[in-house]
Amino acid sequence: VAVSNVETRDTGTQTWTAFTADELADVLDYSHGLLVRESLGTWPSGRRNVRVTYTHGRQPIPSELRRAALGVLLDQATRTNVNDRALTETNEFGTFRLSTPGGSGHWFGLPAVDSVLSQYREAVLTV
Repeated sequence: VAVSNVETRDTGTQTWTAFTADELADVLDYSHGLLVRESLGTWPSGRRNVRVTYTHGRQPIPSELRRAALGVLLDQATRTNVNDRALTETNEFGTFRLSTPGGSGHWFGLPAVDSVLSQYREAVLTV
């Protein structure tokens, strides 16, 4: 995680104030998503009064994730005669259950893509 900006506001106001470069350098980030101000103050009390801009990701991007992204692009860019809402397809070879998005571990309904996403999945702290 790389924190690039922090803004705070006083409770009951709409004016946001960005941290200075020194204040931003004072913010320590821990791997599990906790941000701590080391020595230049504390976080303001209240709710919804701190905004943090950060970058998170892998560099370089693993080749499996690149292939998965290209698989999603190809799936979205190509046309098919199968209805988007279809759960099964019947043809001269029989009836087949289609993989569909939704549910645990089935983000795109593309088994090769979904298995890679399951492999690289990480928990992210949400506040």
